[in-house]
Amino acid sequence: MERQAATLNSAQQKMLDLARALATRPRLLLVDELAAGLNPSELEAVAEKLLSLARLGTALVVVEHLLGFIDRVAHRVVVMNAGRDIFHGGLGEASQDPQVIEVFLGG
Repeated sequence: MERQAATLNSAQQKMLDLARALATRPRLLLVDELAAGLNPSELEAVAEKLLSLARLGTALVVVEHLLGFIDRVAHRVVVMNAGRDIFHGGLGEASQDPQVIEVFLGG
């Protein structure tokens, strides 16, 4: 079935964007806020796709605010504030880091 991209819902448009990026067979894929607005089953499908890409050798840089999604797809996180890195390590460690807490939770 042929459909115009403009007629797709938000989740379908995100998957189309991902498919278009993957069509170039990238060695490095930057994913920016891909999970925003997706329901739990869509989040799981996207996480599985990203993990599959990583297993096949594609390096991923994932920019995301949904911590559960990050925890699912990332082994290492970099937390940034105003364009500067303030933390490198695991997500669990980031949630205990005093500077991360101060910046994102207001202490």
